[in-house]
Amino acid sequence: MTEDSKEEGRELSPFLQQLCTQLIMAAPGVDEEPTIELIDWCVKEDTAGNLYFVGSRSDDWSGRASTPIVEWHPDLHVGRTRSGRVYGLIGPPGHSKEGEHVWSIVKAVYKIEEAKK
Repeated sequence: MTEDSKEEGRELSPFLQQLCTQLIMAAPGVDEEPTIELIDWCVKEDTAGNLYFVGSRSDDWSGRASTPIVEWHPDLHVGRTRSGRVYGLIGPPGHSKEGEHVWSIVKAVYKIEEAKK
């Protein structure tokens, strides 16, 4: 359990952990969806120094949290993640309620501890 989940009282039961993992893994693979555009995006950092894109998809506004970023060109608003997917970042950084929800699930499932700012 991470400090965030302790503070927020959000520890997933084994059933919910399995369900969330299945839902995350059900997302289209990189071969099927090599690029995604995000709006209301931001970059999150974990305590290991990994960075992640979090935001809403521009096509259906669903929340999205990436795998760790391996290449990022902030001036071009584009980056590639460990999965090989390329993210296009539309507009300025922002806040996505849907993206934050997905990010909270990803953190819980993969036991990611978010860095404190």
